[in-house]
Amino acid sequence: MKWAALALSLLLLLVSSQRLYAWPLPFCWELSVGGAEWGHWLALAALIIGLAVPITRPFCFLTIAIALSPCIAASRQPGFAWSRLVTGWGGRLEPDREIEFSPGLKMDVYVPAQAGPGVLVVHGGSWARGSRVDFRALNAYLREQGYFVASLDYRLAPGHPYPAASEDLDLAYDYLQQHASELKLDPSRLAWLGRSAGAHLALLEAYVRRPARCVIAYYPPTDMQWSYEHPSNPRVLDSRASLRDFLGSAPPDPIYTQASPLQRLAAGAPPTLLLHGLRDDLVYAEQSRRLQARLEELQVPCTALYLPWANHGCDINLAGPSGQLCTSEVTAFLQRYLR
Repeated sequence: MKWAALALSLLLLLVSSQRLYAWPLPFCWELSVGGAEWGHWLALAALIIGLAVPITRPFCFLTIAIALSPCIAASRQPGFAWSRLVTGWGGRLEPDREIEFSPGLKMDVYVPAQAGPGVLVVHGGSWARGSRVDFRALNAYLREQGYFVASLDYRLAPGHPYPAASEDLDLAYDYLQQHASELKLDPSRLAWLGRSAGAHLALLEAYVRRPARCVIAYYPPTDMQWSYEHPSNPRVLDSRASLRDFLGSAPPDPIYTQASPLQRLAAGAPPTLLLHGLRDDLVYAEQSRRLQARLEELQVPCTALYLPWANHGCDINLAGPSGQLCTSEVTAFLQRYLR
């Protein structure tokens, strides 16, 4: 029993330590996210083991200190509640309808009680994976706040390289404009929201293809050329291969400029919210910083939240420290620009 508890305490310490430095191996960045965003449960498990088995206490103490540090840091900012780590945000997660907006392409729609503004959500997945069902909790939360939400699918690379995904999002936007009345949607008050590759697509839509009132980008790649020149560790993600699959070629093809939100940005662009973890191993936070600098140069309203402990996908747990702070920023941003 004693040795089993010791082994378990070491395992908890190993998982929590990934928050400090994720091993450059596949899926370790996911352990980093888990250790940071569910760290309070790791700390609770370590506390129980440490109280029960004295030999484990040094390891359990380290686990508690590491695992709780994101929550402690988040608690210094508005929008965080310790109680929500356990209670969550509540509400029903399922969408109200599933709509085929183009042959083979669907959207999940979340319809509020009364007609109001809408948020168009674009999933991530390196332009090659993922679907509209990802990260449903925020969609459901926004519905409870009175927003219509459409979570969109699009054709994936490499079978459908750029601009196929953008063309699909155009069709989804046009469909919502045409059916706004029956969907309880105010078509004049729309926002784009995306994560990772979906944030890149959302920025392109908002800046170039289908402008909206505002745009929200979680950990976005913003400059395709810069992304190719500063790739992620290939043992974690072969980002260069993802770019070649998505864009159909390698630099110096001009499509890298055409597909870059940073290069397409112009004065008069919609207000932008950027959310990025400083420990992001897949899309470096410099991508958001460079876009933020350009937005400020053009005097486009921009809000940015950088989370020192957070890795890619940090908002997956809406009740975690990153999820709480990001959701609070999103709520305030939408209230300012859509209401």
